[in-house]
Amino acid sequence: MGAPFYFEEKVTGGVIKLNCVVTEYIEKEKFAFKMTSGDMMKSYEEEWILKATPSGSLFAFMEQGKLGYGVVGRIIGPLAQRSSAATVEKILAKLKSLVEA
Repeated sequence: MGAPFYFEEKVTGGVIKLNCVVTEYIEKEKFAFKMTSGDMMKSYEEEWILKATPSGSLFAFMEQGKLGYGVVGRIIGPLAQRSSAATVEKILAKLKSLVEA
């Protein structure tokens, strides 16, 4: 834990560039991190959980963040949230196709 890394993601309106740190890591079970600095975002955290089940695996993903830019960030926040949710759905669909192949 505590390992730093750089995260970059294309989003509507530009590219988010974040410096992050690993907050939790359990091999083959969990990966979590939070933003330490960056642009566009005031705060950002992600958590990925993988759990074995009798019929396969259960995967959970959580993200939370706050946009910067004060009032403007609060206004465009819902749009950014929808865009992020669409990206997560694409990631999950790709992951499912890879696992089931």
